[in-house]
Amino acid sequence: MVLFAAGLILVVGSCVPVVDSLYRFATLAPVMTWTVPTTTGRVHAEYRVRAGERLAAGLRWRDSKSPEPVRDDVSFTLEITDAEGRSLQRLRDAWAGPRPSRTTSGAGGAGAHVGTARWLPPFAVADETVLNIYFAAEPADLEAAGTRRLELQLFRDVPEFTVSFFSALVLWILGILTVLIGAIWWLRHLAGDVAAPVAASPGDDERLWAMFCHLSAMLGYLLPFGQLIGPSVVWMAKRDRSGFIDAHGREALNFQISVMLYAVIALIACFVLIGFLLLFALVIFHVSMTLYASLRAQQGDAVHYPLALRILPARHFTSG
Repeated sequence: MVLFAAGLILVVGSCVPVVDSLYRFATLAPVMTWTVPTTTGRVHAEYRVRAGERLAAGLRWRDSKSPEPVRDDVSFTLEITDAEGRSLQRLRDAWAGPRPSRTTSGAGGAGAHVGTARWLPPFAVADETVLNIYFAAEPADLEAAGTRRLELQLFRDVPEFTVSFFSALVLWILGILTVLIGAIWWLRHLAGDVAAPVAASPGDDERLWAMFCHLSAMLGYLLPFGQLIGPSVVWMAKRDRSGFIDAHGREALNFQISVMLYAVIALIACFVLIGFLLLFALVIFHVSMTLYASLRAQQGDAVHYPLALRILPARHFTSG
């Protein structure tokens, strides 16, 4: 239980900086927006900022209703300097605008414009100053290049994903692993106790509680670690009364612990993007197998989850 509690403390404590940074990033809104004239493709603006602010520029554009593609040779230059002329950011990049394949049908039957946003690298200012912002598109005639509207945006108080953020993320993953290790040690200790004998033909009440051993794992989509807490509570409450319930509880816990371990691996793989696909596939697999096992338990049959690690020793019985 000490490991379990320590893991919970790590998970809760490390969640605070991670959730705070993600929330601030998701709710970030521009403090200034300048519309770039499509005939000249130029913007020259000023904006006063405080000392120590972290800012970022962004581009949001919409292509025309014409089916013609946006020209690939369109590029832009963005330069931001302080009041003394010191360069804070200078970028020259390709347009990478929307393509006709992303165009949708409008009310008039023609292709409606498509909105696309792009973030530029953030930068910080050490002292209070006035920013000089210069933007230029090449070629200058944006409308001829297929751009209907272009906006240059400025964001302030941009969250910084620093070492502390990634350290908190690592601690969060370590906390989950600690919770799992503590739970495994505790459940294996409980599984060594003498339980009720296994009946060949379980009664209706036994089938109902065996079904709950599996179905209670759905609490994981409502509560943290609910997929582990739900089956554990049902199993510990009823395992001494029925060997049938004991067998299903062990199988359910083996599967739920295994899925949590696989989820940690998928979370780590999110750093190379494939983890998001793995997480989606894991959720589908978890829900479908949990419902299937619940149905089998209600019918009085044995259940053996695929890909489940045998953490708790299984109990066998003959279904009647």
